[in-house]
Amino acid sequence: MTNHENNHQGTPSAGERPDTSPEDHERQEHPHPHIWIASLADYNNGRLHGAWVDATRDPEDLEQAAWRILAGSPEPDAEEWVIHDYDGFGRLQLGEYESFEDLSAVANGIAEHGPAFVAWSEIVWDGGGPLDHDVLTEFPDYYMGHHDSPEAWAEAMCNDLGYTLEAGAQLPEAMQPYVRLDYQAFAEDMRLSGEVSFTESPEGGVWVFRSL
Repeated sequence: MTNHENNHQGTPSAGERPDTSPEDHERQEHPHPHIWIASLADYNNGRLHGAWVDATRDPEDLEQAAWRILAGSPEPDAEEWVIHDYDGFGRLQLGEYESFEDLSAVANGIAEHGPAFVAWSEIVWDGGGPLDHDVLTEFPDYYMGHHDSPEAWAEAMCNDLGYTLEAGAQLPEAMQPYVRLDYQAFAEDMRLSGEVSFTESPEGGVWVFRSL
């Protein structure tokens, strides 16, 4: 289960969530992640009872919101919540029982840094183990920007560092435009050596990160 495009049994769309303040609409430059918290007892009895909740809240606030949802259930034995839908988390593969601590940490990073933080979360969370919150917050130290391609990143980096083809200066001026660095091979070697990683963006291009 990933996001609200795969709504769980008619979950209201994120645009209909009642848990959105006017301030949220002023922050549309970056996704503002929400989660749909539902009562499991209601779901098991064929009823949809839940609410969209701002996932950037503190974990304690998210838990309190979950308890309020259960308290409003018509089921007398509503004692367990489940997360049935996600909005604003991009392509992250998230399940029904993710911890509020992890979701809050990721959601706040996405709200602050945008979709690139989704890619960073995938890298940090790789392998299905526990989420390292300390590494997650080091996003600015590892993020090297968005580029049209790995080759474009390599060219930009070489230009920034002032790398030049000194041998080209020994060629006739008419031949110098035909001599250039193999940026594609350089980028691939940097990836294979573990120096950097490239993650494709759904909107095109790649996000570049220093490797962990």
